[in-house]
Amino acid sequence: MNLDNKQRRVASKSIPISKKLLKLAGKTNAEFKLIGEGDKVLVGLSGGKDSLALVHIMKHIQRHAPFNFEFEASAGLCSQKTSICLFERYAKTD
Repeated sequence: MNLDNKQRRVASKSIPISKKLLKLAGKTNAEFKLIGEGDKVLVGLSGGKDSLALVHIMKHIQRHAPFNFEFEASAGLCSQKTSICLFERYAKTD
C-alpha cells in the first residue's frame, strides 16, 4: 500500500516540520550528546511557538532515532511569593 506525503502525515498524526529544523536538532544532539539510549526527557511547555515546535521535533526524533528514549511535555505555574511550582502533565509520549 503506497501512501502519499499527506496521507502519511495523517496516518502518523504528525505535522510537517521544516527539514532544516530537523537537521539542526539532529546535528546538535549528535554533537553535544544531549539525548541517548534510555533517557527520559521533560520538555517545559509554555504554549508558545518555540516550545510547541520543540515537542513536535522531539516526537519526530523519537520515531526516527536509532535509539529509544522517553519524553513528556509539562506546563508549569510558579509563584514568586511562595516559591512553589505546580506542573500539569500535558502529554506522555511513550
